[in-house]
Amino acid sequence: MRAPITPTARRSRAFSLIELIVVIVILGLVAAIALPRVGTASGRAAQAAHEADVARLTTAIEMYRNEHGGAYPASAAVLAEALMAYSNEAGARSGTRSDSHPFGPYIDSIPAIKVGPNKGADTVGAAYDGSTAWHYNATTGVIRGNFGGGGDTDGFDLIGGRTQELGAGAVIDPGP
Repeated sequence: MRAPITPTARRSRAFSLIELIVVIVILGLVAAIALPRVGTASGRAAQAAHEADVARLTTAIEMYRNEHGGAYPASAAVLAEALMAYSNEAGARSGTRSDSHPFGPYIDSIPAIKVGPNKGADTVGAAYDGSTAWHYNATTGVIRGNFGGGGDTDGFDLIGGRTQELGAGAVIDPGP
């Protein structure tokens, strides 16, 4: 036969209220430290993807320029077609490679922008007013995310707290 359970023995098998509160407080502290870091990780990943897209577009534009006598694609309206088609040195485009159209294509598609108000769009425009995903300056060959800014034509894109000049001779200012 079993020995009867005394009140002292019964208490030693369960958690006290204080122990449960301590565990809940510890879990709350861990969550308070971990959750903000997880939240900013997705933002940093989108920013890194944006930087990669800008670099890819800049490289495609520079390759076009190198094969077309130093001329950039003529305008934002024709940028996508100029980068995704075969062309000759004068910039005339064709859907197929031939002896008369030996250059390109330089990129498969204009990437959808990963950050900003036009997230998911892949449109290219000449106005830096936020109306399209990408802003392209045909004079300088600079392409950047079109986050608005009305009249800001300095050729810089704010990326991850750094200023990065895009286009010919891309330079990254590492900041402080």
